[in-house]
Amino acid sequence: MLKDRFRKFLPVVVDLETGGFDCEKNPILEIAIQLIDFSDDQYVLGESYRHHIDPFEGLELNQESLDFLKLDLNHPLRAVSYTHLTLP
Repeated sequence: MLKDRFRKFLPVVVDLETGGFDCEKNPILEIAIQLIDFSDDQYVLGESYRHHIDPFEGLELNQESLDFLKLDLNHPLRAVSYTHLTLP
């Protein structure tokens, strides 16, 4: 069984949303984690966690990435200040 291949740990799905493709210049903006449970001989969705991340100062945001992700960095639910980031 799949769960036995992971030393009794079930898989976890991790999703990162970034401000571009350059790992040295573009920040990670959001991370989501979806736990997978095993119930009644089936894999089922467990708890999920999602967090907005305040990027390091001096990183660049790619507007095309933000448009593709439909991320509004000024949305009040983000509650993160981005005054130190630059859009090229």
